[in-house]
Amino acid sequence: MALAVWIGLVALAVTSPTIPPVSGFTRGTEEALRKNVTTGYNNDVRPDPVTKVFMMFHVTSIAEVNIRNEIFSLSGWWSMRWNDDRLQWTDYPSIPVVQFKENRIWTPVIVVSNSVDDLSAVGESSIPVRVDRHGTVTWNPPGLIKTSCTMDVSYFPFDKQTCSIEVTSFGYTIQEMDVKLLNDGLSFRYYSPSGEWDITNTSSERTEYTEDGFTYARVTFYITIERKPLYYGLNMLLPVIICSALTLFVFLLPPESGEKIGYCLTVLLAFMVILTLVAQDLPTTASSTSILQVYIAVVLIFGGLSVVLSIVILHLFFLPDEKPIGECTERVTRFFRMVCCLDDCCNSHRQRVEPGGSFRTKGHAADGRSDSRLSMNDIPRNSVHERPRLIKEQSRLGSFRPQSARDRNPAEEEERVKLTWQLVSYTLDAVLLRVYTLCLLVSTLVFVCILVLN
Repeated sequence: MALAVWIGLVALAVTSPTIPPVSGFTRGTEEALRKNVTTGYNNDVRPDPVTKVFMMFHVTSIAEVNIRNEIFSLSGWWSMRWNDDRLQWTDYPSIPVVQFKENRIWTPVIVVSNSVDDLSAVGESSIPVRVDRHGTVTWNPPGLIKTSCTMDVSYFPFDKQTCSIEVTSFGYTIQEMDVKLLNDGLSFRYYSPSGEWDITNTSSERTEYTEDGFTYARVTFYITIERKPLYYGLNMLLPVIICSALTLFVFLLPPESGEKIGYCLTVLLAFMVILTLVAQDLPTTASSTSILQVYIAVVLIFGGLSVVLSIVILHLFFLPDEKPIGECTERVTRFFRMVCCLDDCCNSHRQRVEPGGSFRTKGHAADGRSDSRLSMNDIPRNSVHERPRLIKEQSRLGSFRPQSARDRNPAEEEERVKLTWQLVSYTLDAVLLRVYTLCLLVSTLVFVCILVLN
């Protein structure tokens, strides 16, 4: 049995292909390589007359979008790649890559020109620079980039913002160092989604600019973000719309309740609080005005007017009955009562029965005084002695017919509702309720459509 095992192992060793040795290097080999490639190396001299540096930024997250201070922050790391033929080697095939400190070899001087807190060159001394045997240098310094970004808050909180990262070569003109894009310029392979913003579009471009007669290369990365409106919709838009609807109900409160002024001021103060909360999230020097602020201002004006109009209504309601109502006020009141169908609703119980075909309510005459006329229900039905009079009254009332609108006397119709100052105040309440409902409904629909449709 043991002999068979040995024969099998020998046959496997003979027939199997040769396994190449695992490449590796020792500490002494690397020290010899470093000494070889850095002898006579000057890190102040660029590798080529026109050194081409390729750049990319790997985005990991959106650190901050400060609308008020107009600051856009991204976290991630850079990928820079260029070629330095002074660092290539062929005598050490077992060493594919060597790491160098930043200050040991030449590195490009690149600055984020629209940064708001740090205008120093991109770099990190603790991050090594990787060099392969062909002289290709790769550098990946991390960074938290804060750039200035002009925020457009017109459609807040359904707004979109486009911010940029401008990378410029400092100290080297385009004839000495050229900055180009690596792949698409931006990578989101390691990106963690934000809870408030969605990245909807990205782009990159390379441009050139001239300063003091020298031309420099510039690479710009554009990122378009869109706000997720759920949070602001529930905590800002919904309270605003509800408060605007509450303004209407002040005209449903009867004047004698004594709550009109208090209700108006409460709604007005609620709007002031909401306007303060909205103003905290908006920039103080914005070039555009938020439609939400305009809408709140419009509703605030309506709320202020409702206080004044409520005072007028209360003033009219408590005027003494001895004070005469002017002819113009009476005509306007009757017109609005007709337009708002207030007379039909309020006086449907006023129909009366009169000889000649008109109906009147039992016990009341046309002028509001007590009426002694009999109605059908006043005729006794169970008295034997009253039967002759019953037959007489039934024959007299049998010829009655309801009075149509054409048979009514206009003067009598106008006299049917006697105007008082209380009736004038009720009419003004009803008219303002309809006007406010229409105005706030139209303004709210226009506001919502503009925000959602942008």
